[in-house]
Amino acid sequence: MDHVLPILFLNDDGAPLEFSIRGLPSSSSVAVHLIKKGGGIVHARRDGPHTIVLDTQESRLVREEENFDCRYIPDCCDANCLLDLNKYRLNKNSKYIEGYDANLVLLKKKSWKDIPLQCKKKSDDEETDIELQDDDIFLESFRYHQSLKNIARPYNESERLAMINWIIKNKSYASVGGNSLWMDMEKEEVCQGRSWQSLKEHFKKKVLPSINTFGLSEKHVKCFKKRRPY
Repeated sequence: MDHVLPILFLNDDGAPLEFSIRGLPSSSSVAVHLIKKGGGIVHARRDGPHTIVLDTQESRLVREEENFDCRYIPDCCDANCLLDLNKYRLNKNSKYIEGYDANLVLLKKKSWKDIPLQCKKKSDDEETDIELQDDDIFLESFRYHQSLKNIARPYNESERLAMINWIIKNKSYASVGGNSLWMDMEKEEVCQGRSWQSLKEHFKKKVLPSINTFGLSEKHVKCFKKRRPY
């Protein structure tokens, strides 16, 4: 390492590579000397756009930032070339996407801001909160529809026509006296908020007796009257 190339820590454009060093004073002092001898720069701050943070394997602190083994520097000097920085990464977990190339930052072809971040995975608590919110929305919707059924609301003309058209469409004239037809009508929300019992009762007392007043063809009126089940 006595014959460190003076251009070892320069990129292709001749710009100095930038490092910041953590760790023990003894290892740090050696690394600083070698970096400067190879043309590189050592910063006190670690937040530069192209700064490579070096640490020692002896460090057991959990780092949120990317940090690399300090041995990268003497190994490069021994090889007289820049080695693959990715192989020297110390932090097991990274905030950046898996498989990113740290060499691009080292050589100033990209900055740390250019490296895509990993999508943060929702915690179990966050997912539970979302599920509870969905449950609350469903419950409120259910209560709303139930409240509509419990409120005595007069039927309007459009609701009566909706019942008539549904029966004509499904050719269910003969089934109006049963229950299944009205249950299906409630399920399909033909008249939103109406129970099947209410639909059946209103049709029996108000719609069917005046079936000829809804502008139906003579054919359809006859179908309702012919199969009148009440």
